[in-house]
Amino acid sequence: MNIKNMNGLLFKTLVESGANNLANDYRRVDDLNVFPVPDGDTGSNMQSTMMSGVKSISGFEDTPIEKVSKSLSRGLLMGARGNSGVILSQLFSGFAKVFQGKETVNAVDFVEGLQQGVKQAYGAVINPVEGTILTVAREAADKAREYVQEDSELLDVLNVYIREAYESLERTPSLLAVLEEAGVVDSGGAGFNVIIDGMILALKGEILVDSKMDTVSSVSAQIPSYEGEDFGYCTEFIVQLNDGDNFDKSAFTNSIKRFGDSLAIVADEEIVKVHIHTKTPGDVLNFGQQFGNFATILLTSGKIVSFK
Repeated sequence: MNIKNMNGLLFKTLVESGANNLANDYRRVDDLNVFPVPDGDTGSNMQSTMMSGVKSISGFEDTPIEKVSKSLSRGLLMGARGNSGVILSQLFSGFAKVFQGKETVNAVDFVEGLQQGVKQAYGAVINPVEGTILTVAREAADKAREYVQEDSELLDVLNVYIREAYESLERTPSLLAVLEEAGVVDSGGAGFNVIIDGMILALKGEILVDSKMDTVSSVSAQIPSYEGEDFGYCTEFIVQLNDGDNFDKSAFTNSIKRFGDSLAIVADEEIVKVHIHTKTPGDVLNFGQQFGNFATILLTSGKIVSFK
């Protein structure tokens, strides 16, 4: 399809197709999961996050792309599960910022949205690690930026993007020793590429539909030698801020990071979303409650019993 401009309905269609593609393949992504915690749920978390975003835009038809991208961004963030889900929500949130005030966008706008999403994703992760979904999204967006022109067709740009994304994914083991040791590529990057593949299929007219827009339970990845290791609890929550205008994300981060690791934080004038792995979830929740009322809380045991 020779498309140079995208409206809200087409953007919605691409996102839905990408989410449905991941829904068909999330278990394979789960099986790649060795970082940051080898708990076999990256694909499940990304799939659940995408479906939350899809639900938030399901009723839109003749809607400006500004509104679609904004609703998608909030839906993804509210439903984000796991470190990978928070990062994924931010990769897509870049579109909301770049598409602000626009009825339609061109390929340059779309690539700017990809790059803005990368910037926000890196900002959400307190200790960004290369060789992950962050690297894949950044290198692919940079390559697309080098290629795109004002009159570029969206499909051509996304083809350039996804080629670099897969090449970057293949390089992830050389950047992250745990991947090389396990003989896998980064699970988050793999899941993200599946989503982009689904979006490309939709641009070609092969729209993936009929996905059940629900969450999935995580499965154990078949990776070796983590028996009995305790990674604490995957603790996630959203706080509706009492005083969002004066919320200091930096001070909040410096205080909460003493409780654990794999920390990702996203905040705006209304809410703060937190993901952290901790052995003392009660302390984390007590700290978070100082800033407002909980909108959501999700607590998952991170103890790995066996992968044999």
